[in-house]
Formats: sequence, C-alpha cells, structure tokens
Amino acid sequence: MFDFPMKETSIWTSLYCLLFFLIIFKIYVYHSLKYPFIRRTNNRKRKWTYILICFFFITHCLHGDFFSFMKNVHEYIFIPGYYNYGEEIYHIIAKLVDKNYFLFRTIVWGGSFGLFCWTAKRLEIPIYYAVIFLFATHSITFAYARATASMAVYFWGLSFLCKPLLKFKQIGYVIGILIIYSSWAFHNSALIMVIMTFMILVPLRKWNIIAIILMIPLFSILLKDVLFLFAQETTNEVVANRINNYSERILDRGIASKIIALFEYLSFYVPFIISSLCILKKENEVMVNLSIRHIYKVTFGLFLVCTTFYFLGDSFVTFFYRILFMTMIPLSFIVVKLYQQGLMNLKQFQICVFPGTIFLILRYLYDMYLNYLKL
Repeated sequence: MFDFPMKETSIWTSLYCLLFFLIIFKIYVYHSLKYPFIRRTNNRKRKWTYILICFFFITHCLHGDFFSFMKNVHEYIFIPGYYNYGEEIYHIIAKLVDKNYFLFRTIVWGGSFGLFCWTAKRLEIPIYYAVIFLFATHSITFAYARATASMAVYFWGLSFLCKPLLKFKQIGYVIGILIIYSSWAFHNSALIMVIMTFMILVPLRKWNIIAIILMIPLFSILLKDVLFLFAQETTNEVVANRINNYSERILDRGIASKIIALFEYLSFYVPFIISSLCILKKENEVMVNLSIRHIYKVTFGLFLVCTTFYFLGDSFVTFFYRILFMTMIPLSFIVVKLYQQGLMNLKQFQICVFPGTIFLILRYLYDMYLNYLKL
C-alpha cells in the first residue's frame, strides 16, 4: 500500500506545496474569487476542485508536524495501557489502517474536509465558494494540525443547533449536542469550542458587543488566574502539563517571520472585522440568516478569548493562535454567506481573502528559503 516516501521536510516538500497551491489557485480559484457568483462553474470543474483541494490537504507536507506525526503513527504500539502520542481516537484509526500514514491522513484530514463540505450544505452555504475561501486563506492551518478534525466535527454538530432538523427538531438538538461533545475526543482544545456553544444564547446587540470588547483587559487578568488555578487543581495530569507547557512557550521570531505572522493573524481578523460590520449594520439586522447569526456569536466568543490571551503576553501566544485557528471554518461560512446574500460587497469579499493568500504564498516561499539554507 502506498505511503509517503519522504521522512523529513526539505526544499522539495516546500516546492511541492507551493507549486500545487499556485496551480490550483490559478486554474480553479482565481476567477472564482475575481467574479464570485457571476461566472458559472460547471459541475465537472467543481468536482475536480474538490478532489484536488482534498488531495492537497491530505498530502500537505510543509510543516514539521506532518513528519513528527508520521513518526508517531508509524511507532504506535497497540498494547492496552501503553502511552501513545495523541488522543485515543487516533490510535484506533492508526490501527485500522495498519500504521499507513497516507490512509491515516485520508481519514483524518480528508474526513475533515468532507465534514466541512457537509456542514456548508446543511447550512445552505454555497459549498464551492466556501471551499475556495478556505483554500485561498487557510490551507496551511487546515492541513497541518490534528485539531482540524475536532473543529470540523464541532461545527458539524453546531449546525444542528443553528439549523435544526425540520420535522425532528428536538432529536436534531440531541444529535448536535452529542456530536459537539464528541469533538473533544479528537483534541482536548475542543473544550473551548464546547464552552463557546453557549454564546448562541447571548443576544446579538451592538452595545453588548462593545461592552464585552471593553472588558477584555479585565477578562485577561481573571482568565490568567483561573487558568493557572485550574492547572494546579485538576487531577488530569495531561491537561495540567499541557497548560503549563503552552504558557511557557515563547516564539522567537526574526523580521521575516514577524511579517508572515502578521499576515497570518490578519487572515483571521480582517474577515472577522468586515463580517462584524456587515452583520451589525442596522439595515442588515433582519436580513442576516439566523444560522449565520448563531455561528457568528460562537466565532465572536472565540475571538474574544484568543484576543484575551494575546493581551496576556508572549508566554500565552500558543493559546492565542490555537484558539484563533478555531475560527477558520466558521469564517469561511460567514463571509461566503454574507456575500451571497448581498450584505457584503465584492470589494469587501476580496479584502477578506487578500491577507490569507499573501500569507500562504509568503509562508511557502519562506519555508523554501529555510530548507535551502540547510543544503
């Protein structure tokens, strides 16, 4: 059975990701972003877009995490009670595919991509443009972390709360809650998303949001104390160690890395800010789709928490970007739906895409440069 032949990152793995990204972008993505919903895309082209982007996510070998996780999967020991890296669900998948990393990624990242499309369909969001937006802005984020699976599962479950089943509403709520809870099995960080689910109950009012934003500094101080207290009191050693390790990491970046990181963060904050302006606009209040309003409130909660961690200082940067990454899926849904409904204009839509595309290209080129220096 085919498995990945390379064992570590190199200039060739970076070149593969860059060229694959540029080819798909030029052939399948560029015109869809320049003329969204204007130029009709035939079904054959759409199918090839889905297939190629899915394959790209499965084989995306840019990060060192790709290879470290490959090593872990190849070295899993299936003895009851034996410690293996990652959550139990990944041990089960690795055993199912007999430690074949290509099949493993096909199930985990291919499955995540499938759930992304299925969730978009449930929420009546144009799947093709949601996929295009995700690819053009957050390809690296989607393809590198196993947390992607928990995000995809979580937002699939959330869709049952935001858009209940027509004939079996109560059953749909139960299904949604069970799926949301199960997302925790794919990554412990999903607990934050599970907690943010309660945001759908918060009234979406402009002054409410402004008041919450102004409370971020106070919330930062409280969150820091609560986090460390939880780490000291919890009986779960894995969770406690993870909190302590994350809070001890400080990223040491050069100028180039800081510029790339800036575009990466802008790829999340720019779409969120523009979407917020469109949703909170008084004349748009009635027109915003109800399910999108609910998803926006959860997304707002995630941005609130991650921004709070940003104010806590450099030692909490890991918490900041991990929670920030949780917003890539809902942002794809929100931006595309707002543009489809005419609540966001073409210029705003393209501005939402721009920072992410620049980040991706810069990151691929920078990774090639770093691997070139190793030669």
